[in-house]
Amino acid sequence: TFGAIYWWMVKFGAAVAAPVLAGFSRWVSDSTAALGATHTHCMLREGATIAELMQVTAPDGPAPVPIHVSRWVTMRAAVVEGTIEELSTALARRSNLTVEHVTEAFGCDPERVRSLLGTNCVPAGQFLDACAALSGDDELRSTIVAASAELRGRVVRYLLDRLRFDSNGPLVVSDVGWGGTIQEGLERILRSAHIDREVVGLYLALSAPGEQRLSRGARMWSYLPAETDDPVAARHSRAVAHHADAIERIMTPEIGTLID
Repeated sequence: TFGAIYWWMVKFGAAVAAPVLAGFSRWVSDSTAALGATHTHCMLREGATIAELMQVTAPDGPAPVPIHVSRWVTMRAAVVEGTIEELSTALARRSNLTVEHVTEAFGCDPERVRSLLGTNCVPAGQFLDACAALSGDDELRSTIVAASAELRGRVVRYLLDRLRFDSNGPLVVSDVGWGGTIQEGLERILRSAHIDREVVGLYLALSAPGEQRLSRGARMWSYLPAETDDPVAARHSRAVAHHADAIERIMTPEIGTLID
């Protein structure tokens, strides 16, 4: 049985995943050059695989620059004013919001958070109401904003060391997808540091939230068709994003996760 599974995985990789990822990485190189940029900032973890593939498929193209910008760090660092929108993107997760998650994110008093939320675990349908309660408490919001500012200072120092700015072209970032949340966080962080540079994201595919950000004006390009390219084909692209684990597992290199 193991042999059969292994053989299926080999055939899937050779016949399906490899051509898609090779085409995607070459498209990233070509798109970066078309944008007038000389570097592509590949967002880890999957970005390490994109960077490696770019060197194989377009060795003379734009230089890949791996940057470690996890969603957990970036979105917490992007809380500038403590608005509901900022908190909702920083605290969003695949499970219910808990007091522990809020306190771990921003180091605030758990008892105050618990009193505002009225529970230790917030049901998914009440998530935005919980963010509104956190944002509406002046003392707690100040604590959150201060914690974010401290983290943001470290993130900015790291980014200024890693990012390669071209004189004319935009700052190009690339990842496997899906919603463009990290790109949004990077844009907020750079603006807060008075770095006025357009950011363009190059992705394998966009999820429905990613297409919504695209419709609101975010500069996001998708290798697989998005809603603005082909509404019918986009349904199949979203199916890829909906089952993201398969692609993410293939593209995740053997490196750890930088938590903070």
